[in-house]
Amino acid sequence: EFENLLSFKPKPTKQDRWRGVSGLSKVSDQLSLEIARTLWLAREELAIKMDVSPGRLVPDAAILSVAIAKPKTRPELASLRSFTGRASRSYLDLWWEAVQSAFRSTVLPPVRPEKSEGIPNHRNWAAKYPDADRRLRHAKNALTSISENANLPLENLLTPDFLRQICFTPPEPATLENVRKTLLGLGARKWQVNLTCESILDSITRLDEPDQKQQNPQQ
Repeated sequence: EFENLLSFKPKPTKQDRWRGVSGLSKVSDQLSLEIARTLWLAREELAIKMDVSPGRLVPDAAILSVAIAKPKTRPELASLRSFTGRASRSYLDLWWEAVQSAFRSTVLPPVRPEKSEGIPNHRNWAAKYPDADRRLRHAKNALTSISENANLPLENLLTPDFLRQICFTPPEPATLENVRKTLLGLGARKWQVNLTCESILDSITRLDEPDQKQQNPQQ
């Protein structure tokens, strides 16, 4: 574990995190999206300075309401009843500056974000990617048995996302050494790789369906 910490490299910061504002996916107005973005960034910065959760300053619903209303003046923003939160009025200048910044912006965000380079949601694999779904179900059955024998929670035996990634895009050729390299490249510990690589290789290379009686619900 200490060796792993010494070589640890954090994952790249997720782009467009502001799009995670609840309800924002229903907004199709680029200016509204820009207002939401600038407010979200202002909230993040203030939350870091105050060492509090961003949602405790102004909730997502408040940001969404301002984005939709597009207030043209500071008093209009202040009078917006749906703009709530303990910092909604005490830091009104900050929020108004964020709104003004959005109005001044000459480059507005696209309505739909660029496609992520990550793998598709595994809950859709059965219908769209049956081979990957079969590999994942095989592997989860096998790793569940290993985790029970080792008295380890399944998610501690191997990070679920690592398992999904190697099942969706298995190494070519599918050999034990390539499976090991892939898992290590994803960030798995050596002891995790040693415990799981043979079972994962078997799941990648076999063609039959897993035993339905042993199948566990997808995580």
